[in-house]
Amino acid sequence: MHLRKLSVKLLFLIVLSCAVVSVLGQACPTFEISGPEGLLNAGESYTLRVDAKGSTGIDGLKYEWTTSLGQIISGQGTKSITLSTSKDPSGQAFTASVSVSGISSVCNNKVEASFEFISRPVCGSPLDEFNALSREELQARIDDLIIRMQNMPGFSVVFELQFGMNDTNRQHIHRVDQILRAFRFRKQETDQVFFLISPKMETSRTMLWMMLSEEVFKLPNERGTVVSARQIKAELPTILKTN
Repeated sequence: MHLRKLSVKLLFLIVLSCAVVSVLGQACPTFEISGPEGLLNAGESYTLRVDAKGSTGIDGLKYEWTTSLGQIISGQGTKSITLSTSKDPSGQAFTASVSVSGISSVCNNKVEASFEFISRPVCGSPLDEFNALSREELQARIDDLIIRMQNMPGFSVVFELQFGMNDTNRQHIHRVDQILRAFRFRKQETDQVFFLISPKMETSRTMLWMMLSEEVFKLPNERGTVVSARQIKAELPTILKTN
C-alpha cells in the first residue's frame, strides 16, 4: 500500500514537472535580430529589427538597444531602430544587442547579432600590384575585384599601367586587352573602370587602386593620363606618343 501511494505521488510529480516545462516553453519567446545582408558601407544608415518567435500574446514589450559602433538615431525602446555609422570603422565588425523587458524572469531576454563593414582601400596604398600574369591568374584577380566593386557602390577602379622602356606598342595594347577581356568574360560593365597611363619606367608594372568616383579625375597630372575603359583603346596610341 505504501509503495502504491509513493508511486502515485511520483507519477503526479512527473506529470506536474512536464506540465510546468511545457507552460514555460510556451511562455518564453525566442528573439532574433535581423538587418541588412552582406557587408555594410561605412558612413550609411541601416535599420535593425528584433522579432519574437515561438509565443503569442506578448504585446507591450520594451526593447533596450546597444551597439558597439555607430549611433542610434531613432527607434530606441521599440523593436526597430535606425543606426547611423561613420566612415571611420571600415573593415571592422560591430555588435547590436537587445534587452527585452516585459517577459517572465525565467526567460532569456537578451539577444545579439554581428555585422561587418566593407574593408575600404587605404589611401596611398594600392589594392593590388603585379607584373606579367597568365590569363588565368589575371582572371582570378579580376574576379575578386568584381566582387569588391559590387559591394562598394560609389567607388571606381583604376588600373595604373607602368610600361617598360623597352615595351612595344603591341605589348601595351595586349595588356589593356587582357584586362578588358577578363571583365567581358564575366559580363561585367566597365563604366566605373579607368586606366592611368603613367610615364615609362624601367620595368612594366600594374597597380590596382579603388577610390571614390569623384576623385578619379583629380589625380595629379604628373601621375599620368586618366582614361575610361570605354576610351582606352582609341586613345592609348596618342597617349603613348606623348609619354
